[in-house]
Amino acid sequence: MSRYLTVVVLALCTVPFCVTRAYAGCKGSTAITDTRALQLRALLSDAPSVSTFHALSETTDSTGWKFVLYLSENAGDRTNAGSVYLAGVTSDNAEKVVFTYDVSRYLEQLESQVTKPSESRVPKALQQGQTLDGCLNTLQLPGGVQGLHLSLFLEDPQSGTSGATDTLFTIQAPTSLQPVLELEGTSLVRTRASRKVAHQDSTIWLRQTSGDVTEVIWEQFNRTFMGIMTADYSLNAVYKWEGNSFHKVGTLQPNQLADHLKGALALKRCGAIIPLRFEVEKLRPNQPAP
Repeated sequence: MSRYLTVVVLALCTVPFCVTRAYAGCKGSTAITDTRALQLRALLSDAPSVSTFHALSETTDSTGWKFVLYLSENAGDRTNAGSVYLAGVTSDNAEKVVFTYDVSRYLEQLESQVTKPSESRVPKALQQGQTLDGCLNTLQLPGGVQGLHLSLFLEDPQSGTSGATDTLFTIQAPTSLQPVLELEGTSLVRTRASRKVAHQDSTIWLRQTSGDVTEVIWEQFNRTFMGIMTADYSLNAVYKWEGNSFHKVGTLQPNQLADHLKGALALKRCGAIIPLRFEVEKLRPNQPAP
């Protein structure tokens, strides 16, 4: 019988001189220890230097399989100094890499979101490294499909911008990965002259039936700063598991959203993301929808 795996991936971009900070990955989780990082480097990288490999996140599914998100930098290559990979590792005493998957094309999408080529940039000699962070969590989908959530984050000090984006994949065989849902722009913070000018963030909810995730609800919060004034608005979208992927089935009014989220589980996301939440106004009796 084929082993099916669905991977929810929040992906970033390939960046020159990418530097990772000591974030904990998922909010509330423990960071990968130095000892485990060295073990993963020996398993996943042939690079001779510790600086060329960074383990970002690791998790284990119900069968004991391990999943690792890591950055591998190409020494001496200034045009493509880092690529991000997702790896599957067996749970045997002698760990073995079953597959690796390059998610760098999603990273390129994110860098185009958080960097503005038209903005004046700091001279290269004075530039700070961009920051990459990630988070992995497992979940269960219908039909015995094992799921994995990957949350990735990118911060660019030169543009004063940070952001994140989400993608869902299905692995139909141990080495076959297929995207089934892509959520771009799930987080964005933009500053100007040490002043925040825009903030966007999301909560991604899972609705479950008999223990399996059947729907993804993407709730997005947006805030724009205009002097001493702020403008808030929210959006949402519902995606339903049909066949072997998620499909958008519509949006919800505030009252519907509140009922829809009862019992839903919010995905843990990258600890580096700056959260944004505000109360969404509920419709009063006989009040027409906007």
